[in-house]
Formats: sequence, structure tokens, C-alpha cells
Amino acid sequence: MRAPLVRVVRRLLIGVIVLVLISVLFNYLHFRRGRSRSSVKTPQILSSDTARSVENIEYTDNQNGKIRFKIRARRLLETKLGKSLLQGIEAYDFNPDGSIHNEIRSQKAEYERDRKIADFAGDVRLSLGKGIELRTDSLHYDMNLNLGTTPDKLRLISREGGGTARGARYDQREESLELESKVVLGL
Repeated sequence: MRAPLVRVVRRLLIGVIVLVLISVLFNYLHFRRGRSRSSVKTPQILSSDTARSVENIEYTDNQNGKIRFKIRARRLLETKLGKSLLQGIEAYDFNPDGSIHNEIRSQKAEYERDRKIADFAGDVRLSLGKGIELRTDSLHYDMNLNLGTTPDKLRLISREGGGTARGARYDQREESLELESKVVLGL
């Protein structure tokens, strides 16, 4: 009586093992099918006009073996419309000897490649080469004219003193700064 009981138990165990293998195979195929469907239906995180997104970029422009300017950003979103949206930006231009001439820092910037125009926003800091720093909320910079303008209130900081004013125009070619209002001295 033991031999037939052993055969029945053996067949039951083989049946249970086959049943477990079939259920594992079915589960695997079901998982793969669901995964392939979910990759087709992924929601768009970026808008449809965004061409690419990059974290931590650095761009350097050289002329005759010397650095002309350098741009760093924490994040870059480039759109199909030819605009680049930058976050956490630092931009520098250099003197012929390699020292920093001017520097711009801001939380955000939008750069239009075709028109060569950059709009900086959010805690904009413009360091001019002669120990002068301007702090404002926005700055419009035209690279064709090397001209930066802001209608916002700005703080002027230098070694000699400082103050506040409203509106400014900085011509990099002439290295001149024109303020639209009188300066109120003191910080």
C-alpha cells in the first residue's frame, strides 16, 4: 500500500510544481505586457515645444586660444522655438589677460539665440570690472549692441559707497552706466 501512496503523492507534488511554474510564467508575461503598455502611455513631463533638458551645463567661447566668455547653469531647457531657459545661471566675460571683466548671476534667464537677447530674472547681480556691483530683479541684455537695461529698482554697491536708484542702462562697449533716477546714497 505504500508504493501506490508514494506514487500518488509524487504525482501530486509534480502537479503542484507544474501549476506553480505555470502561474509564475503567467505572472511574468502579464507584468511584461503591462510594462510595455505603460511605456507607451507615459505622461509628458516637459511641454511639447521643449527639445531637450540638461542638468549642470558649462559653455565656454574661445577666440584665438583665449577665453572670451563662459556660461554655467544648474539647468537648461531648450525649446524648439530657439529659446533656452536657464536656471541658476552664472555668465562671465574675460579680459585679454584671462581675468574676469564682468559677471552676471541670476536665478533664471531666457536666451533667444536668433536675436541674441538674454533676459535675466530673480536676484540679478551684475559685477562690473571696476569693483561695482548692481543688484536688481531683472536685466534685459542685447548681445548685438552689448547693452544691458533694467527699469527696476537697483542697488549700487562699490568700495567707495553705495545707494539705490530706479532704472539703469549699461553700455559694455563704452563701459558707461547711466541711471534713470537720482541715486539715494546709503545701503
